[in-house]
Amino acid sequence: MGHVLVVLAAPQPLRTSDIADIQSAMPSINTSRIWRVPTVESTRGHAGLHCCEMLLYVQPKSGRFSFVGELSTDGSSLALVENEAVELWQSPTEVRSQLRVDIMGQVLAEMKATEQSWSYATAARAVLKSAALRGSKNRATLLRDMQECWDEAPICTSIVVVFWQRYLCHFARTVGQRELDLVLKLMPLFADRGLPGDLTSSMRKCGWNCLDRLKTCSL
Repeated sequence: MGHVLVVLAAPQPLRTSDIADIQSAMPSINTSRIWRVPTVESTRGHAGLHCCEMLLYVQPKSGRFSFVGELSTDGSSLALVENEAVELWQSPTEVRSQLRVDIMGQVLAEMKATEQSWSYATAARAVLKSAALRGSKNRATLLRDMQECWDEAPICTSIVVVFWQRYLCHFARTVGQRELDLVLKLMPLFADRGLPGDLTSSMRKCGWNCLDRLKTCSL
């Protein structure tokens, strides 16, 4: 089924205080190739939204990304796992070239203010219903229906969809575009249904760039 989460900021190298613990548990891993990546997600193991720093390892020969653990946001706890393959999805150039960090912060604050825990009901709905945000309804009704889904209890997919739809709506208003137009172009899904595969399929169709290894791009 897979799992998805949102990256909130640029990656940073490990802190000196973390290196010894990781080297002790994983002596074969070169810690200089591990990056701390701030993320937010919804999981069954945590109440509400879970924010942490994912530890992303870049394989030395292939350049492939793998997940090797996570740090709590305050650095007080470290959990390590066996290498798990990771894909990174970059927003389309038209979005990525003018990302607004201030809007991203506003969106995260809005989501934290109304956070709910991972939901079995939403997971069941994701299996049974289509996630496609279709444009056959009245535009105002479709926009309202989309926004109402933001308030439903989430699964992991919901967090990605809500984050980017909120971001796109805020961004559209700042540049004089219509909110629904931008969402239908870049994130045309209902947030209260849909599995990770629905999300990645939609992003691929909408021009998002999937990376599974470090090539010429930087993290």
